[in-house]
Amino acid sequence: VPNRAAVLTVDVALRDRDYVRLRVPKEIGQREVLCVGDKAALEVEDLIEPPFSELEHRRRCFPGDYSNPSSRHGSDANTMKLREPMMTHEWFNSGMDKLKPKPRFVPKPVPVTAQEDILPYRYVLPTSEMQFIREGRPGTYWRI
Repeated sequence: VPNRAAVLTVDVALRDRDYVRLRVPKEIGQREVLCVGDKAALEVEDLIEPPFSELEHRRRCFPGDYSNPSSRHGSDANTMKLREPMMTHEWFNSGMDKLKPKPRFVPKPVPVTAQEDILPYRYVLPTSEMQFIREGRPGTYWRI
């Protein structure tokens, strides 16, 4: 989104990799050192913007009715109701097929006009954060 630029600030000191790894105190640990050539992944979260029109509300598959403000926003700025699974693969990936009693599922097609930022579907929360990451679930584990 052009109006929300992300900024990353890093303090860097170029040193020999072997020198750094030998001199790092044990209480800091080897995992805290990032050297030139190492790979790193940044976990970035993009906030879901509420729809600005009824058409966008339908295209992004938001649950509820557009005229109801609670269906457009959660209880605060960081919460949002997820949509129900619409396609069969979403239903099985969500883990809702394993619930007792099993919720009713009626497959529906995703609208052809659906945009790239379609709202994620509901799912059963995994029991651990490691499993949550391994399954690639949307959101942040500790916030859910």
